[in-house]
Amino acid sequence: MLRAVGLRSARLIRDQGRPWMFHGAVPVLLRPGWGCHRCHMTGVEREANPEGEATMTKITLWGMYSNLGLSGVKAATGVYTGSAALIADAGHSLSDLFSDIVTLWAVKVARRPADSHHPYGYGKYETIGALTVSGVLLLTAGGLGQHSLLAMMETMNGPWFNPELQPITMGPLALAGAGAGIGVKEWLYRITHAAGKKYRSNVLIANAWHHRSDALSSIVAVGGIAGTLAGVPMLDPAGGLIVSGMIGKVAVDIGREAVQELSDSSAEEALMSQVKRSAMASGADVLDVHDIRGRRMGPYTLVDLHMVVNSRMSVTAAGQAAARLRAHVTDELPEVNEVLVHIDTYPRKTYKGNSKRKSPAEMRPHSEIEAAVREAIAMQVPEVTEVTHVTSHYEEGLVSVTTEFMVDEALTVHDAKQIAGKGRAAILSVEDVSHADVHLELFGERQACNILLKSSVEDQSRTTPES
Repeated sequence: MLRAVGLRSARLIRDQGRPWMFHGAVPVLLRPGWGCHRCHMTGVEREANPEGEATMTKITLWGMYSNLGLSGVKAATGVYTGSAALIADAGHSLSDLFSDIVTLWAVKVARRPADSHHPYGYGKYETIGALTVSGVLLLTAGGLGQHSLLAMMETMNGPWFNPELQPITMGPLALAGAGAGIGVKEWLYRITHAAGKKYRSNVLIANAWHHRSDALSSIVAVGGIAGTLAGVPMLDPAGGLIVSGMIGKVAVDIGREAVQELSDSSAEEALMSQVKRSAMASGADVLDVHDIRGRRMGPYTLVDLHMVVNSRMSVTAAGQAAARLRAHVTDELPEVNEVLVHIDTYPRKTYKGNSKRKSPAEMRPHSEIEAAVREAIAMQVPEVTEVTHVTSHYEEGLVSVTTEFMVDEALTVHDAKQIAGKGRAAILSVEDVSHADVHLELFGERQACNILLKSSVEDQSRTTPES
């Protein structure tokens, strides 16, 4: 019976033109691409999205042209009518123009593909762009605040309420100039924010809020001008101060988020929860996912995690599970650009305070275990003619060894079982080994190869027609 099993394991379906690898008595057909699994799966390359980049560029250009026109109209109207709030609002629109230029640059650079100089991509250039916008906004807020404060100090020298005193000339024109951009800026905010969300662009979202803050500042300017026309001149510079404060608030928010991203702060908890759910759903081989970390790289998120698989799974099978997990997460969560998978095995135990068990780092490596197992079998079980394979499994702080060896094919099943028992005892005598599995083989690698080649020649001779 044993001999028949060996013959069946040697007679496998052959595929002409493909290489063979012999694993013990079993030849394995190597197909292109097999044996190339990596446990650490990295380097996800997204396909370029020219349509998305074109859309973001087009929307930003719309904002540039609108800001250029609005800043000119507001500044001219403010100077002509003498409205400090309107001049401050014009400065805000001008700062929006600069932020549009920075946004255009950041969107184009951040979506360049990774290369040898930037192996993780250019995503953080978008964050640098957002931080630049923040700095310019802070300078703008300081300058406008100073201008409005000086105007307020001059106003305080006169009466606080004087219906006959109207420092703003042509009131309806001033109100029209202040209100002209409210609808336009709100429209720009909506389309820019929607594009930023769709294409995961932080700098575009920051620029959208810049449009929204400009719309709000225009509302404040309208209130200040109306108050001045009602005889309360203090309201106009006060409106300018409020506008500068709003600009400063937006600048601080954008800058804080950019600094956090540049310092590799953790990604959002909600996204990390989605990553875990997606990873666990990638296949039955994934027993658990833990130690999930993420950081932003401009429009992308880089994730690394630990995947737990069964300790008896082969390295290539674990690599395939990691590849499947990576593909599943990136397909379900487009904002995740890269997944680094560390493979852990189950059971997992804590080794501190347990004198009977060792941590993996304290245990002997597989090469030493294998050498000790082969030596023990050679010394204690001379009936073994060849040890073909030794596999070590590191589990729960102990080592489990699976060994395959050959014995004389003329032995009975009973005798072979007795030798297998002696081999198992010899393996358990090796230090650190707590469990042993023994498998008997009828044919070694060379014998199986000879049998297979002989069978192939015979089959070919039978199928070749005689000339």
